[in-house]
Amino acid sequence: MKDMEPRCIGEILLHQAERSPDRIAVTFGEEKWTYKQLLSTTAALQLKIEERVREGEAVVICLPNSPAYIHAYFAVTLLGAVIMPLYSGSSEAEIRLACRTVDAALCITTHEMKCKLSNQNLSVLSQEDWQAPDEETKPIYKPRLAEEVALMLQTSGTTGNPKIVQHTHHNLITNVKAHCESLSLTEKDTVLITLPMPFGYCNTSQFLSHLYLGGELVIMTGLFLPTSFMKTMQEQDITVVTAVPTMLQALSLLKSDYKALPHLRYICFGGGQVTPNILESVRKKLPSHVKMVQTYGQTEAGPRITTRIISEVYEPSNVGQAIRGVEISIRDEEGNRLGVHEPGDIWVHSPSIMKGYYLNTAETDKVLQNGWLRTGDRGYLDEQNNLWILGRTKLLIKTGGKQVHPEEIERLIMENFPLEQAIVKGEADPWLGEALVAYIIPHKSNTLVEATDILRFCRSKLSAYKVPKRVEIVQTLPRTATGKIRRD
Repeated sequence: MKDMEPRCIGEILLHQAERSPDRIAVTFGEEKWTYKQLLSTTAALQLKIEERVREGEAVVICLPNSPAYIHAYFAVTLLGAVIMPLYSGSSEAEIRLACRTVDAALCITTHEMKCKLSNQNLSVLSQEDWQAPDEETKPIYKPRLAEEVALMLQTSGTTGNPKIVQHTHHNLITNVKAHCESLSLTEKDTVLITLPMPFGYCNTSQFLSHLYLGGELVIMTGLFLPTSFMKTMQEQDITVVTAVPTMLQALSLLKSDYKALPHLRYICFGGGQVTPNILESVRKKLPSHVKMVQTYGQTEAGPRITTRIISEVYEPSNVGQAIRGVEISIRDEEGNRLGVHEPGDIWVHSPSIMKGYYLNTAETDKVLQNGWLRTGDRGYLDEQNNLWILGRTKLLIKTGGKQVHPEEIERLIMENFPLEQAIVKGEADPWLGEALVAYIIPHKSNTLVEATDILRFCRSKLSAYKVPKRVEIVQTLPRTATGKIRRD
């Protein structure tokens, strides 16, 4: 297997355990796991579950970021079953619903959650139920076809109920390879994992990608705190890390610089836009050789679609060029292709596009047409084939017969006022149909922001129909499990 490319995601671990058995694969606090040790403990878990799980069945995994999550992940896929990972903060009711929805053969979770689920007519195993055997224990491997479903992920959209995305082995491996190529990643890279591992962004671009390369995963322990985050990057010689906007915002408020990071190559970010002020503040705290990388993706797309290594000029809407194998098309409402700089719906074609939504043909048919994915985002392509994002199609607000992208107003406000967050929603209005309302959270360090100042500024910079009817100052805004602001 040493010279073979993986056909199934389980072969990623098998390949590296054979190729580099004593290489450190995972660091978790004081624990260090070699590739051989990862595989032996995976084999131990398989001995516990092989009689409960048949090929093609779904297994729900609800564990925190940890080596145990990795053991469960590979134990399931090497048995030929389908992985359905859930956010570790999922409630008992959410886990039960997920297990029932996909008719899960087994749920692997914490001891605490196992106790809660024990009377729910579910087959449940806790991470305390398996131990590492002798390192010579051989894993069980039941190969699957590349086009068979390997992983099911709940979408993390900001509106509506989550749908379950089905990805094949081929979808995942092609996205992993294209991502690694886009940033010239190698086995020498060490990635710091801070995002929840069950989410598509982390699953493919961090977790699977760096194991595929034979690199090292450092799993952050505890809650995200800017100082401990930076300390970990220094102590573990991290070369690449992925962040979401809220993390970068927290880093921008650090008082100290962190210039002693000789190994750090990239800080990637996605999942929302970052204002130029925040990005520049973070960049000033880091060594000049560190590159900030903006990415754009979607769970249904594998997830990675584009990459942009930011130079001197940062335009939040410019998310860069398609990674290898990805084709982007801008179309009008009838599906006709549009030209350069003509805004429309963003469609994507690639070998990483999902197989479809689980048991949801109606929703699948809405977004998949002839191998193309209708992303639900609006944007345009420039002369260099850079993709510019205007906003979510479903978030368009119709006010007084005109369409408004709320993201445009949010960016303007965030870039010019010391705020933690700003969001613009449509509110029912008898005259306009919908009226714009801005909700803002001021920075804790600055409570002097006035709603009237924001309104005055918007009137000076925006067309009259884009100016919010009112601005409300709030303390919190509802978020999804991935940290995105809920829009409904």
